[in-house]
Amino acid sequence: MSASSRPLRAALCALAAIAFYFFGRSNLPPRPALPPPATATVPELAPVEAEEQPAEAPQAAPPPKKAPAGKPWQRLDGCTWEADRWNDGDSFHILTGSEPPEIVARLYFVDTPEAETAYRDRIAEQAAYFGITKEQAVDIAHEAAAFTEKQLAAPFTVWTRWNSALGRSALGRVYCVILTKEGDDLAELLVANGLARIYGVKTVLYDGRDSQEYLAHLGKLETKAKAAKIGGWRFATATATPKPAQTVSTTPPAASLAGGCVASKNSAVFHKPECKSVPTIFPANLVKFGSREEATAAGKKPCAICKP
Repeated sequence: MSASSRPLRAALCALAAIAFYFFGRSNLPPRPALPPPATATVPELAPVEAEEQPAEAPQAAPPPKKAPAGKPWQRLDGCTWEADRWNDGDSFHILTGSEPPEIVARLYFVDTPEAETAYRDRIAEQAAYFGITKEQAVDIAHEAAAFTEKQLAAPFTVWTRWNSALGRSALGRVYCVILTKEGDDLAELLVANGLARIYGVKTVLYDGRDSQEYLAHLGKLETKAKAAKIGGWRFATATATPKPAQTVSTTPPAASLAGGCVASKNSAVFHKPECKSVPTIFPANLVKFGSREEATAAGKKPCAICKP
């Protein structure tokens, strides 16, 4: 083959290959299908019987939870009453002579009237208990505070379970039973003298007496105080004085009362003009005295809080 014919031959071969690619493939027999891949067979294992366990006895239902036991009573002897601006008949500062050195005691079972003007609703509730006016209830508050201070003039005994009675003092307050030097229960003395209502937190007593038994005892003391018309019960026939509109704004300011003492005409107590109890006196009932002697001559006695 000559050299000049080689390119022609190469071109014809290329055309033949193209024609075969497009037209000759359709006449070829189909490619046989490949067999599916073999799958491994896992021999079936005989079931293994579970090891027999002894039957458990049915568990009984848990017993009902009992209330947690109260803190044990602790006795503090030789305690002394500590003067404080917030002391009243049923709540007061005490020096214990041990740890903690000072506590604020709150009596169980009883509640003396409030002298603080911030507690108007509470004063109204306490007055309703005795069937007296709110002014008279404030008078009883002062009498109760003076009574407690007198009863605790000598060292006394405190029984407490250290249960919190809340309160505003940084020391907190704890509920207590107080026994005077003579061994008298202060709560009983307050009720017997008509200076406290039977009210408040209750507990089993330090000597094992049930609270209901103790309440029944207080009830008998209160009945005697009512019959004798002592303390708050001496006012029991009085009718509540209606609250005038804008009571606070119409009460004379302390500055206008300077230079003497003041009292309510329905009260047996007189005060300094700046005493915290003065705003509770209704303006129509306010009585002014030029001096302490004048108030005393009128049959009034000094307030145990402001000590005029």
